[in-house]
Amino acid sequence: MDQSGGNPAGAGWLEDPGGRHQYRYWDGTAWTDHVADGGQQSLDPLAPHPDSVAELRRREVEVESELAEVDEQLSRAASSSNDADLASLLIADVEERMRGGGTTGARSPILRRGELQAELESIRQQLANLDQHSP
Repeated sequence: MDQSGGNPAGAGWLEDPGGRHQYRYWDGTAWTDHVADGGQQSLDPLAPHPDSVAELRRREVEVESELAEVDEQLSRAASSSNDADLASLLIADVEERMRGGGTTGARSPILRRGELQAELESIRQQLANLDQHSP
């Protein structure tokens, strides 16, 4: 690393900025997971940035909240004595699917529920991966 505390200019093996290893590889743009100690190379992911973890946790709460709202909306429609409520949801779902729905931001609560579940699963997997690599 240069003396000013900034990032190094070129790619190469440099002193590990986290101090966990002798060297860490700088690819010219960012630090990589490649490390070396005593001439032996291995992989050791960088510790997750606290802001990244906080952002994932914040988004997890948002998705859980929106998913609860969608579930409530679907539950109300399914248990409504007015068949038109459920029919409206089903028609909206079919129409959106016919238009190629299922893209992010679906208007159909049925499609939106699937999107939210997939996003929540992805967030939880990312958090689990970060936890595994935390020092």
